[in-house]
Amino acid sequence: MPTQRKTNVLFLDGAWLSRSDAAFEALCLAMGIGYKSNVALMAQALDTHDQNGVRQVAYYHSGVDTSIGLLPIFGLLPIVGWLPNFLHFVAGATGYGLLDNLIAAYRFLVDNYVEGDDIYLFGFSRGAYTARALSGLIAYAGILRKTQADFINPIIKAYTLRSRHDPAACRHSAEILFKYTRRWPGLEAIEREKHFILRNIPSLRAEDKLKNHWTIPKDQTRVRPPPIKAIGVYDTVGALGIPNAGNAPWFHERYQFFDTALSGNVQYAYHALAMNEDRADFRPTLWTVRTDERQPRQVVEQVWLKGSHLDVGGGIHEHGLSDITLAWMVAQMMDYAMGPRLQFNLELLKRTQDRTRPWALQPPHPTRNPIMFRYERQVLAIPPPEERSERGPFEPASESIHPSLTVGDLVRPDRSGHFKSLRERDPAKLRKMWKKASDSETLLPTEQDLLWTETQAKVWPPSIAYRWLDGWLSTEAITRVLTLVKLVVALLLWPLWMAIIALSFVTYLPVLVISLVFTHSMNTENLMWLPPQGAREQLARAWGG
Repeated sequence: MPTQRKTNVLFLDGAWLSRSDAAFEALCLAMGIGYKSNVALMAQALDTHDQNGVRQVAYYHSGVDTSIGLLPIFGLLPIVGWLPNFLHFVAGATGYGLLDNLIAAYRFLVDNYVEGDDIYLFGFSRGAYTARALSGLIAYAGILRKTQADFINPIIKAYTLRSRHDPAACRHSAEILFKYTRRWPGLEAIEREKHFILRNIPSLRAEDKLKNHWTIPKDQTRVRPPPIKAIGVYDTVGALGIPNAGNAPWFHERYQFFDTALSGNVQYAYHALAMNEDRADFRPTLWTVRTDERQPRQVVEQVWLKGSHLDVGGGIHEHGLSDITLAWMVAQMMDYAMGPRLQFNLELLKRTQDRTRPWALQPPHPTRNPIMFRYERQVLAIPPPEERSERGPFEPASESIHPSLTVGDLVRPDRSGHFKSLRERDPAKLRKMWKKASDSETLLPTEQDLLWTETQAKVWPPSIAYRWLDGWLSTEAITRVLTLVKLVVALLLWPLWMAIIALSFVTYLPVLVISLVFTHSMNTENLMWLPPQGAREQLARAWGG
């Protein structure tokens, strides 16, 4: 009996946090001040079948590993009930567990994907980075068969050890993939790898030295990556999609070759961008496409919306702005001309909306405190040098302005700093973009269905702080009080935060060794990331070796 086609939908969550945010957000989580992110809401609202009866299989990952440091091993966490949440946010601020997240998502596809299935990837913040990295991994290695699942670890380990300064490490990664799958990496991924290596090797004859580096015998095959139907991300931020990476060269080096570019096997790409996020570490990482490599049938939409990082991705008590972003992303899936790509429960989404303010008039939440550096985001900004190519200019791909930005006087095309570069460079283009956004008819049908015209005066947010202060202060005053509390708590907990970071470095190596001892056999092959001996023997027999 043939296997029925299905749709695999991966929802990858987990917010990047600035160093000072981690302590406060952990305290808020322990107090019950918080809300589900847009990625979590999408996973919750996804129907089990689409309109044609095709099964929709959801995978949700919160984005942070739960086993951090020595404390879980010694059983100390139950003593301080809120500390697990704090450690959860330590991981969010440091990037701990990124590789584990990537492997877990990829393993889900290995276990569930069959040829002919559709694949959708969604992510917010560090989950957006993971979704983009997963897309790059698929372009490089394809999706292994279930019988090759034992080889996921060595293949991804070699993949992550590639370096744009070390061609031999890249060749080794390709050879490891061929060793276990009898296929070489995908051609597009290799071409992108070649480009970055040639740009980073300080030699005029580098291309001559490496001209045979990526060649393969004619009788051998390359990976043909499966198509990814759509990838939708909320506010990818920081260098390479990782905030704070520029301040930690070792971290930058470790994750620099997780390919987060937009591959040709992605058919539709959607990126929601936060206009009012002004933390310097949280610069947006847009998809940029070289002018000579634009895919003719690839659709890319990157839309600027009102609000800060969390106002776009969700996860806070006042979530009227993130509800608008959520409606935009869901509309991209449901308002396709050929019929809905994915089916969502819109009534459930309506019940979760925050309608305490008129549509698009909720003020953005401030995320930068006075001790942070500021960066004002620019619409249609010129990409920085590290995102350009000597072989051709990179350009931002399909940026536009959402109609919600034109509501109110917070953002104006004639005076807002977000348009300064475009205003000086191409004022006619800016006027055209603003005029189009000002037309409410540009909202898709699903967005119009989820738009509210009446406010609800009493909607209790899931926050004990609001329950304490409601009736005593106005909503604006409560927001100011919580912002002040956030700054005070961040300053008071700064020494503890630094101590936790120092402790994580001191304990990382012994914890890694202990975890390997308890989760793997003492066989040195496992410690070397090699597959079990039995699996290697089985593979050798299959190859006739």
